[in-house]
Amino acid sequence: MQAMYILFRKATPVFNPKLSSSFLDVTCSSNLCKALRNSRCGNGCCEYLNVYGDGSSSQGFLSRETLTFEEQVSVPRIGFGCGVNNQVIGMNNVAGIVGLGRGTLSFVSQLGSRKFSYCFTSIGDNRSSSLLFGSLADMTVSNGAVKSTPLIRNPFLPSFYYSSLEGSDGGGGLMIDSGTTVSSLQEDAFDMQK
Repeated sequence: MQAMYILFRKATPVFNPKLSSSFLDVTCSSNLCKALRNSRCGNGCCEYLNVYGDGSSSQGFLSRETLTFEEQVSVPRIGFGCGVNNQVIGMNNVAGIVGLGRGTLSFVSQLGSRKFSYCFTSIGDNRSSSLLFGSLADMTVSNGAVKSTPLIRNPFLPSFYYSSLEGSDGGGGLMIDSGTTVSSLQEDAFDMQK
């Protein structure tokens, strides 16, 4: 199958699977396809539709590819959705969405990494942002300027990250969603932050 059209403008070129020697379609009988909640079989390929919390969506086919980072590290057979119908709400110039959750299909899980960290620069900043995996994400080697908090597992939604919240009535916690651009808190928790 081939990427056909993109419904948002982006600064990076559209991925063309025909130009890759390591690109593979994922079959409907594969474990990768079976692990995907919203999949169906079409022309022998595993097709998907993902709708995100903000209404953004991606529809396409599941694929595998060798990803190379900074021309130094190659990771073969990473599963990803090759979108042919993408609608991203409120964001221009994006080439895709990367899953960093605890689920089996997330990028972090496929890398086999138990650690990652990211530091995004402000919008409009000309400096690059960092996304680090494995030993590069080890916070113990920092000079003390970096602060971190442990992330806990919620047994009811195990693929998400949570942080416990102390000081509010009865305690509680909040979900950390790296893909959401807006933060929201209950009013009493927000009032504590003022």
